[in-house]
Amino acid sequence: MIVALHDQFSGTSLQEFIFRHDWKPKTEFHVAHVIEAASPPVSSDPSWEIGIQKARKTASYLVGEFAESIRKISPDHSVQEHVLEGRAAEELVRLAKKQTASLIIMGCRGRKGLKRLILGSVSGTVANEAPCSVVILKKNHLAYSQRRSS
Repeated sequence: MIVALHDQFSGTSLQEFIFRHDWKPKTEFHVAHVIEAASPPVSSDPSWEIGIQKARKTASYLVGEFAESIRKISPDHSVQEHVLEGRAAEELVRLAKKQTASLIIMGCRGRKGLKRLILGSVSGTVANEAPCSVVILKKNHLAYSQRRSS
């Protein structure tokens, strides 16, 4: 199973979703974050390298914290960490194929209109191209479901 993190806020929703379900024993969780970095400039620009190193460090921390939370709650599951670089949808689909994942769980940013037209939808692309089922959690889905059931 691939758990695709975008940021700490999507991580919270994904975490709650995972913890609310009973997974088969020995489920393999692959926690992943994709750094969508532009290609390095032709000339050596130290600010670009500093920026990408900071992004890698932040991504490693985010993935590590999320993976550790799964390990604490479900010690019988295997949890692997992945920090990838490239186009998010392509990298997540590639990881799902490589790991023969049965499920991808991810959030969506909820882009609309022109932003969605120009930037596209990572979750939509993953859902269309993944070799397995994809669960897409809407922004604030748990807050909404908790308010609704109260």
